[in-house]
Amino acid sequence: MKKTTSIILLSLCVLLMAAVASAADNRPMNQRPQYTTSNADFHKGLKAYDNGDYKQALKFFTNGADANDPDSQYYLAILHDFGRGLPVNHEKAVEWYAKAAEGGQIEAMYNLGVSYDQGEGVEQDHEKAVYWYTKSAEGGDADAMFNLAVSYDIGEGVPQSDEKAKYWYEKAAEKGSTDAMFNLGVMYDEGQGMPVDHQKAFSLFRKVAESGDADGQYELGMMYAEGRGVSKNLMLAKQWLQKAAEQGNSKAVTALRNLK
Repeated sequence: MKKTTSIILLSLCVLLMAAVASAADNRPMNQRPQYTTSNADFHKGLKAYDNGDYKQALKFFTNGADANDPDSQYYLAILHDFGRGLPVNHEKAVEWYAKAAEGGQIEAMYNLGVSYDQGEGVEQDHEKAVYWYTKSAEGGDADAMFNLAVSYDIGEGVPQSDEKAKYWYEKAAEKGSTDAMFNLGVMYDEGQGMPVDHQKAFSLFRKVAESGDADGQYELGMMYAEGRGVSKNLMLAKQWLQKAAEQGNSKAVTALRNLK
């Protein structure tokens, strides 16, 4: 089961799998939220950050953070968390994530949830992780929606609920999360908390596969191979399995051998 955290978390699925999603600060610029702060130091810091001048960014973000600007506090946490412009200090990162999150910074809420989930810089606490994932998800963060869905899916930090897992997977999928599409496809394929629907599973796996995801390509290939949710087509099965195999998916390599 894929979980969107800064570091891989393993779990289990059809062949339950795990994946890493970028930490919030590594999202492409066009996927970042629009920062509405008027704090001049923040905007100077962000420009320096994007140019790789982390020491200069540190100066500006520190000024902004001291002025209680949540966006500056969030980026100051990032610098501490990833050791950019100063030594790695996860405890300090958590301190600044918390300040930013309390100030309403959605990305900080997500990263604070990850910190609690992994016990990095703070004592591991899955319930607190779920609390912050929920806050961030309700604010519109797709990664938080996905992690919240996984938490409900596996009953970690919250009672297990297929209904709530499906709800948050769908929310994340609507925002383009292919990991959410994949896990939602698994739920439909296995009839987890709902009637089995191979056609919906096929549609979801196809979207994931077309995005270039090797796990999605493998699942799509197997659906063509078995005629599950789609007419059996060994030629297309081999094409998708080959794509997955070329990305190092060992299951696809084995499946290709068995199809020959």
